[in-house]
Amino acid sequence: MQSIQNNINTAVRKSYKNFNGARNKTKTLEKAQAFLNDFDTQVNIKQFIRQAIITAYIEGNYASVLRNKDENWQIDWLPLNIIENSGYEDNGNPVLLVNIENLKTALSKTMIKSKKGTYLFFKDTQEEVDATFPPEVG
Repeated sequence: MQSIQNNINTAVRKSYKNFNGARNKTKTLEKAQAFLNDFDTQVNIKQFIRQAIITAYIEGNYASVLRNKDENWQIDWLPLNIIENSGYEDNGNPVLLVNIENLKTALSKTMIKSKKGTYLFFKDTQEEVDATFPPEVG
């Protein structure tokens, strides 16, 4: 496993059309390049590639969702035991469903209490779902 992780190529290469002499299109292209570079930084694209490949190798698949949170982009991993394939596609991408009962069961097992009996991180599972998953899940 370590050899796979160490040898994953995380280099991202983007190709852009060359607009020789078209000043407005060149400016638009420069803005797009800056946006894409910022996006790659926000989602930590190299870490995402590495994590997706390793998880797909171990579990057989990798489910994630891209969301915009507080003006920043992030990619959230969804555990396969709570995801179901709907059999439908949207623009060539599979539509995944979240099994809420499996999610509640998984979260109830991970709720950590302090010595006083209060939860350490979230007051209940709904608060954790709202903080961790996209709004479609909650």
